[in-house]
Amino acid sequence: MPHKKSDGTLIRPGHRSRNIKVQVNPVAQVRPGRRGRRGSGRTAAGATAAVAAVLALALGGCSSSATYLGDSGYGFYYKVPAGWYVASEPVLKRLQFVGTPAAATAAQEGLTRPVYVSLALDGTANDIEGPLLQGGRPVVLGYVFSINPSDAQNFSLASLESFYPDIQSARSQGASVKQIFPPRYVFRGQLRGTRVGYFESSPQGDMGYQEIAVMDPPSDKVWLLFGGCSISCYQSHSSQISKIIDTLRVIYHG
Repeated sequence: MPHKKSDGTLIRPGHRSRNIKVQVNPVAQVRPGRRGRRGSGRTAAGATAAVAAVLALALGGCSSSATYLGDSGYGFYYKVPAGWYVASEPVLKRLQFVGTPAAATAAQEGLTRPVYVSLALDGTANDIEGPLLQGGRPVVLGYVFSINPSDAQNFSLASLESFYPDIQSARSQGASVKQIFPPRYVFRGQLRGTRVGYFESSPQGDMGYQEIAVMDPPSDKVWLLFGGCSISCYQSHSSQISKIIDTLRVIYHG
């Protein structure tokens, strides 16, 4: 039986359901796909002046100590500390976060895939290279995923626990995965989701992270905010990462 924490979220009992495959490499340099909405292929790594105003309102007012990120078309908003490096679209393409042949194929075939991605880290452009999620600086990734109709029929809150990164796949490949805290239900209006945290270790490296993933059952979208880095980095910056994850806002009218 779930029980409530002091913040109102529910601790959920451990149980698994069908795992949904996503066209994303979950461990080293994560490589999401090009957004496919309206055929634009646009990826918003930062906000225009108009969108920034919407973000500031959605996140509780403008602040000189924060950088606002998101996409008003998808109703997806969050913020990171001012001074963090925000990857531009050319950088996301160079790192193969967007614009890959696999992403184009996924869009053409209607597979479950990212349609929006943004990336920010506590550093500079010089820190963007390498296995980001296993590095020594906190990294935040914002995603909106388009869900294939057949996958959507099998979606559940348990599916979101290992939706991205794919925990089950990591374990099958020999990675050690440990919970940082028990998975929690997240309820925000019509949105339903989970908040999870994991330490993951493999021969390729290790990472610690937490994330919120939410969905609106009538829609074909999942909104996700991820924050993490190497395990030692995460242990030093877990409070900051948690506060960033707390800023996720989804304003969606299905």
